[in-house]
Amino acid sequence: MSNSELIQDQLRENNPFTSASSPMPFGNTTPDIEQIARSASEEIEHLIRQKRRNPSLPISGLVIGGAGTGKTHMLTRILRKIRKNSWSVIFVTVRAFTNPKKVMQELWSEIIVSMNKVHSDGRSQFDVVIQGMIDSYYEKRENDGFSNIESIDRKIYLKRDMPDINRTFLKCLILYSEADDEGTKYEITEWLREGLDDEDSERLGLPLRDIYSMEEAECESTAKNFITSLGIVLSYSHVPMIICFDEIDSIRDNTLITAWGDAVGFIMNHIEGILPLCFIKWETWDIFRHILNPSITQRLQNNTIKLDSNCSISQARRIIHDRIAAAFTDGVEEKYQWLISRMNDFLVPGLSPRIVIELANRTVRTDIKPEDCIQEIYDEDYIKIQSAPSAWPPNADYLLLALEVFLSSFENFSVSKRTYKYIKLVGAYGNKKLAFMVITAKGHTTVSAALKSGISFMKKYPGSECFYITEDQTHKKTWKQANENLHEFEAQGGHTVMLDKESRISWYALAALINRIDNGDVNLYTSSTPRTATRNDIKDFVRTLKLIDTKTIKNIEPSPPSITYSEEKETGKIETIDDALVKDTLKNIITASPMKIVTVDKAADILSQRGIKLVRNDVISIINNNSHLFKTFTSKNKDTLVTLSSEAAD
Repeated sequence: MSNSELIQDQLRENNPFTSASSPMPFGNTTPDIEQIARSASEEIEHLIRQKRRNPSLPISGLVIGGAGTGKTHMLTRILRKIRKNSWSVIFVTVRAFTNPKKVMQELWSEIIVSMNKVHSDGRSQFDVVIQGMIDSYYEKRENDGFSNIESIDRKIYLKRDMPDINRTFLKCLILYSEADDEGTKYEITEWLREGLDDEDSERLGLPLRDIYSMEEAECESTAKNFITSLGIVLSYSHVPMIICFDEIDSIRDNTLITAWGDAVGFIMNHIEGILPLCFIKWETWDIFRHILNPSITQRLQNNTIKLDSNCSISQARRIIHDRIAAAFTDGVEEKYQWLISRMNDFLVPGLSPRIVIELANRTVRTDIKPEDCIQEIYDEDYIKIQSAPSAWPPNADYLLLALEVFLSSFENFSVSKRTYKYIKLVGAYGNKKLAFMVITAKGHTTVSAALKSGISFMKKYPGSECFYITEDQTHKKTWKQANENLHEFEAQGGHTVMLDKESRISWYALAALINRIDNGDVNLYTSSTPRTATRNDIKDFVRTLKLIDTKTIKNIEPSPPSITYSEEKETGKIETIDDALVKDTLKNIITASPMKIVTVDKAADILSQRGIKLVRNDVISIINNNSHLFKTFTSKNKDTLVTLSSEAAD
């Protein structure tokens, strides 16, 4: 073996470039170049200092830039400086919202998940907030002249100090501060996040809470109340919180975009101590700014921060060198020279840090294929979830996303999302009716009702298939009524998919991969030029995951194919796809597109993602039959483009 082959083998064996993404800011030890995104970093630091001095100041940051431009390294740098100054700060990452009617609850859930993350000193972010609250409490009592602070009732004086705080929320914080084991602390934060089973709530001395049994309006109101109370505590404790809204680029529905903007506006206008940072691409913001409430758009644009952090040649070389130096102790210079000499032809100024790392990976692994890239990204998320399962608590929306994409990857399956209370996904195999319930509620009442719904579905439609999908950490064997209903559900032919600690990882890793794809964060290479991956690129890979045994459905002989129905309501009424819904959705897609023009192929793809399964010819037929709403024309590339007619645009 030549020396060149030996170096390549060593780099392949311990490849420093396999992952182009970085972990979350705390705990991030990947090499950093401070010159990259320095200006953006300084502007964000200024906003944090402002928020720390004046918690009620209604400010935010709109950070605009491309994917892979060094956001995580920039935030790591900021947090390092903050802690060097002995400030306490809470860092929260919020993934893309999925339901416009539940944005505040989704936001609240993401806040709790992030606050449960543990720092290098062994304390969670929740611990930091609680300690800050207690320190402020003691400081105020000393200023009041108390000599024996331990003898007074802490709850009474905390209520006096924070008169507008939700009393149950304050009770949870006091219970947390007095808990002497991590299990109890976690239960308290889970009660706050979405509730617990009745017995667990009673044992903690907390009222019954199960968000899945609440009306959406009540759920949103409670989440708003808790977020407001958290802001009061943050201000009282002198502990600012940074909320980073990530994966915003994957939000395509106009209603969801508006709901996201309203949530950010609520934080800016009403919540003390919280600084929202919104990370978005230029082309996405150009769409969002025309959809959001104008006052929200203006407020966000007041502090626009440009994340233009593409690399110079010297910075790109240093990224490569520092990654090799972090992975090897011997022969660093030799390995660097071997690699850089093979990258000189395509290492040009203006590449993002992510592209530099991906090109280095392709140079080390000359045989890498697009499917290998997808597998590696999935494996990366799989390992992250496996090592930190608490960062991915039971989440029905993510499980539903993974299930929908998994089933849609099979040609003979037709599936679509619905918004009914328990049956969230419907579909067909031939004309075999299918229904899927994804339930992660911790309350037995909700689970019992869901199983009854599944039983009713199968009784009304003999030969249909119904699946109950849950996690073994949420479904308890002590639930008498719920388990009786489960036995009846299975006796009727229903299928139970109970995810254990290992099998759940595949579902959430797939959901993470889909979110990356939808956010435009996955690049595939057929040459040295990357292209952004789409959901179609992962279909073959997704079929290999075997999230559920599709033979369960396929082994049941379907009736002769018939027109696919779109919905099986829980009332039993069969309903076809609403033509008005298709037209309205198509209008929204066009309106949200740059220049209000979209290709027919892309329109069909987005319609499919939103649960309306139509092939390209169906979309063209709808457009042609509604010429008063739409008009088409052909581009220079021979693509069929669609836009709104002058009548519809008005």
